[in-house]
Amino acid sequence: MKNKFKTYRLPWISIHNVVFFMCFCLACPLWGQANKKKMLSVEDYKNWHTLELEKISRDGKWVSYGLYYEAGEDTLVVENILKKTKHILPNAFFGDFSADGNSMFSRTRDNKFWRVNLRTGEEKLAPHVTRYMSCPNSQTVAYLQQLPDVEKPQLIIEGLDNRTVMKYPNVREFNYSASGDYIAFVQEETNDNKVIVLGLNSKIATILHSNKEDAFSNLTWTDSGLGLSFFQGAGTNNTRLHYYGNVTDPTNHKIFDPHSTELYITTDRRPALLFSADGTKLFFYVKLKKTEPPTPKTEPEAEVEIWNTKDQLLYPGYGYSKQSFYNPSMMVAWQPKKGNWKFLGDSIHTCTLFGTDAKYAYAYSLKDHSISYQESEPLSTIDVYDIETGRHTPIVEKPHKFEFQMSPSGRYLAYFKDGNWWVYDAEKDGLTNLTVNLKTEFSNSKTSRDLPPPSYGNPGWSTDEKEILLYDEFDIWAITPDGKKAEKITQGKESSTIYRLYRHAQGRFEYPIFEAQYAKLFNLREGVFITARNPQNESIGYFNYSSKKGIEEIVFRDSYIKDLRASKDRKQLVFTEERYDIPPKLLYRDTKNAKALEIRQSNPQHFKYKWGHSELVYYTTPAGDSLKGALFYPADFDSQKKYPMITFCYERLSDELHHYQNPTQHNSIGFSVSNYTTQGYFVFYPDIVYKIGDPGISATECVTAGVRKVVEYPFIDKQKLGLYGHSFGGYESMFILTQTDLFATVVSGAGASNMLSFYLSMAWIWDRPQYPRFEKGQWRMGDSYFNIPEAYERNSPIHQLKDVKTPFLSWAGKHDSNVNWEQHVEMFVGLRRLSKEHVMLLYPEEGHEIKNSESQIDLTNRIRKWFDHYLKDQPAPNWMTNPH
Repeated sequence: MKNKFKTYRLPWISIHNVVFFMCFCLACPLWGQANKKKMLSVEDYKNWHTLELEKISRDGKWVSYGLYYEAGEDTLVVENILKKTKHILPNAFFGDFSADGNSMFSRTRDNKFWRVNLRTGEEKLAPHVTRYMSCPNSQTVAYLQQLPDVEKPQLIIEGLDNRTVMKYPNVREFNYSASGDYIAFVQEETNDNKVIVLGLNSKIATILHSNKEDAFSNLTWTDSGLGLSFFQGAGTNNTRLHYYGNVTDPTNHKIFDPHSTELYITTDRRPALLFSADGTKLFFYVKLKKTEPPTPKTEPEAEVEIWNTKDQLLYPGYGYSKQSFYNPSMMVAWQPKKGNWKFLGDSIHTCTLFGTDAKYAYAYSLKDHSISYQESEPLSTIDVYDIETGRHTPIVEKPHKFEFQMSPSGRYLAYFKDGNWWVYDAEKDGLTNLTVNLKTEFSNSKTSRDLPPPSYGNPGWSTDEKEILLYDEFDIWAITPDGKKAEKITQGKESSTIYRLYRHAQGRFEYPIFEAQYAKLFNLREGVFITARNPQNESIGYFNYSSKKGIEEIVFRDSYIKDLRASKDRKQLVFTEERYDIPPKLLYRDTKNAKALEIRQSNPQHFKYKWGHSELVYYTTPAGDSLKGALFYPADFDSQKKYPMITFCYERLSDELHHYQNPTQHNSIGFSVSNYTTQGYFVFYPDIVYKIGDPGISATECVTAGVRKVVEYPFIDKQKLGLYGHSFGGYESMFILTQTDLFATVVSGAGASNMLSFYLSMAWIWDRPQYPRFEKGQWRMGDSYFNIPEAYERNSPIHQLKDVKTPFLSWAGKHDSNVNWEQHVEMFVGLRRLSKEHVMLLYPEEGHEIKNSESQIDLTNRIRKWFDHYLKDQPAPNWMTNPH
């Protein structure tokens, strides 16, 4: 019987051929697109902008972000996340959403005021607006408009729903009450200064206080209720403080007039006036009525500066600091209803912190940040004050750079000493060492540049103050203030991941003299955001943590992820993501959905050009340290070719692996990775670890070890290697120049060449000697030159110039107050005397970094042409070859 089915003989086909054929077909469109991409030119740089995520509305429906261009054509974009509706506000910056999320406000750089109704889409623009404030209950917005033909601004209050408009002329300042139902403002008319309170619901304006001579200022409301306080005659020795317990009852009025007490109120501190959270206490500053301090130390017959080695303040800082030390301002706590007041500090303890409970305050001195030396530490103590009684007692000595932080309520003071965290309990007058028995290091001896090393950090407290939150190298700890219970709430050490608490929002009691002294609150029960970074592979992201659910991933991958913003309920999230070869994009994620949605991709023109990529390179130093560096590949990379490479040095840089860098001629140090990778260069960012007493030698060993590892790649030309560093990296590149012939050329900016002369010079930016930076700071010498002169000499480039064979370019700004520009002159003169090849660029009107646009372009082009000549064999421009 014949088979009714026909038999066909099929040719044999390899599965590998099938896969290749399918991949070829699928790749054809991409291959075609890749071939159509072009190389980037300098003329294309102007098309790039920077995307900056600003805010998300409280309801999570809208997001604002800025697009900033080098030409100054900045734009604020307000976008509906799901509907994609956009409002584009030219020249605007730093917008604010109303509390209900239905409006957006922003000013432009030329003082125009945008008001956008996000429900109706209506946009309004008002000119000549100097300040605005949105109402806490989202019913109105208020702003000051300074018209050209009017002497003083007018206050305009607009209703956001019913479009009512109220105008008041000659207004100096204004402020909303906490509820938003009232607004207070100062109106200044001829021979009549008034504080007026307007009820926004009743539309009734009441003159709260008036005066013919003195102006009113610093309108300050209580956090709740209708208490209001303000100064009269601020800035004079006749300043008075007014307090109204309830603005609806003008008879409830008290005045603090310090003249009978030989004091006067000063308003030069910020903030100048604060209420306690319950509104019962007012905090402000006073000075003693004293004669003026002695005039600067000059001889009567001549203009001469007198410098004395016994001076705490050297002459340059004496002039502007003498008043603050001779007659400093001191904080006062006033209780209007009780009619009493207390000092919270003294002439030494001039900085004071108080918490939301306003029961205790902590006073300390800032003098150690201003004096010309640090050997005489500790200069003072931190004292605790009972605000009710005024009694005070010292807690701990406060040396330079002492780490301490007050808890939000003010009950506790935490500080870091001898490698441990301590907590002082003001209520119990007790002191506890929290970490002495924990088997982990809280002292950051691995990456810190300071000696002794500081802690890894104290981000804040839990909302109920039942735990203080501390960091070790990898993890977050929650420890009760009595030290009896300690919990590691993350498991970073086990996975080599660094976890840190994240908080973008700012609160009322986060207005510090130095922000580190004010603690932040974290609600561990309801949930907090945590940043995460794996330093082994530079994966980065965010997690959600709560004591109920533990830790949950939001996003974590091998990209650079930053700027998380969340809606009020924490369910709508926006953040940015970038890689070295992908410009930043704005992403949205609803916590109910795992997938993030793209809102905007910045710089879409990027994808028309050929670009490089980045990878980590791991290497080991001669001392056995395991390090890594970020290697950036050239655009249109061909493994069969050989490429030049530029190494950029400055401490640890491998975490720049995923950072997208705009190509630009407007760079403050004249160098951008993308400028070089898009023009056929490799760029390498190595990490450096330091041995105390040998910063230059450490840098040389780490950088050369990393470069030798990278040049094992056959496509990197070992004969065409360049080195560049700026600031401390400028010193490192100078020193490496003297130690090795590995590099074909070296460039250094704003660096130091002579450790002795720099050590004995002045840091004019602070009006203090430079030597503390060597002994206890970034230079990591660990001791005085006079004790270890040989260490300073062996790490000074100027002492090693004889063996230099490498062409060298350097630059500095002649107004550099951070690193004296004459450090470059010393290097230049030394190399000139030795007939070494060197060109020095000095920018007369520039400082530590280049600010002027034309100078930025000039420096960028000169460095580029220098590298092109020595690493690409391109002709040298005249400024390199033709001496004067």
